[in-house]
Parts: sequence; structure tokens; C-alpha cells
Amino acid sequence: MVKSYQVVITSGARQSLKDITDYIRRTDSDKQANYVSSEVLKLAQSLVKLPNRYPELLTSEATGAIYRYIPNRYKVKIIYTVQEDKDRVIVVRMYHDRQSLDALKKILP
Repeated sequence: MVKSYQVVITSGARQSLKDITDYIRRTDSDKQANYVSSEVLKLAQSLVKLPNRYPELLTSEATGAIYRYIPNRYKVKIIYTVQEDKDRVIVVRMYHDRQSLDALKKILP
């Protein structure tokens, strides 16, 4: 039987997704922004099963936490870490592919 994880989406992840969808709303349409937001949240919730199936993005030098991401067609990286001892997945950020990875490294614990 496949283990289930609790998926926690942090306030920082929710805010970064809001920022991305606000940008889509300004440059495209409300319909597209709502669609992308909904689909990205569905992807994040899919981490309830097999969260380690996605690639590693980076390892925190400070904590040793491994951050992974879900590649997808919406160009929004869903950045998360898996807490195996607590059967929990923490979604820490949503990040657009065009944003700098160096900037992301500065905000992760």
C-alpha cells in the first residue's frame, strides 16, 4: 500500500501563487489566471502520494533539507520539502520558471 502524506501549503506559497496569478490576470485574462491557479493547486495536492517522485531542486546549506519541485506546463515550480518522520509535505513556494533560482535560494530556510 502506498503511504499517504499530509500536504501543507504555507502562507508564503499561497502568496507567491497569488502574485503569479495576479501577473497572469494583468497580462492575459481572469479566466487564464483562475485556471492556472486551480491546476497548480491540484498538482500541489497530488503530493499526498509519492512526493519523492519529482526531481530535487536544491539542498539547504543551513538545514540540509532537500527541496523538490513539480515540473508542469504552467511554468510554475511548486517547491516543497518532504518530512518523512512526520509523513508531511510542506509546499514552501510557487515560483515561475523565469524567476531567478539565486533569489529562491535566498528565501528558503
